[in-house]
Amino acid sequence: MTAGKPYAAKGDSRQDLVGDVLAGTLSIVSENFKGNFCITVTHSAFLLIYEKMFKERPAAVTDDVKDVLAELVNMIYGQAKTVLNDRHGYGILPALPTVLSGSALKVYHSGAGPTICLPFTMNDHTLLVEVSSEK
Repeated sequence: MTAGKPYAAKGDSRQDLVGDVLAGTLSIVSENFKGNFCITVTHSAFLLIYEKMFKERPAAVTDDVKDVLAELVNMIYGQAKTVLNDRHGYGILPALPTVLSGSALKVYHSGAGPTICLPFTMNDHTLLVEVSSEK
């Protein structure tokens, strides 16, 4: 994967993925911060990621494939939460991820603050990592 240039998006100014999309998301909550964390990726891109991880390629996105995305979201969030809590005392609470799937799925973040988008590309596929702030 190659990281692209991060950008701040408001409303509809974020990049949308075309086709069947998976979104692994969870809420970030602490005493001083509320927001969301989300990984958005096309089905075809995530099947490629799955294949690289497990050396097998499922024919379609199944519940097991969705569970892998949920676990990736959980691992990334858990590591970031540990660092932010231990080093900076943020007090971010544990959270459980949710995986959404759909055709031309769009994820809207409810916060008034900007959404920080980190695009990644792999073999002409795009994966977006997003963090948004409500307060």
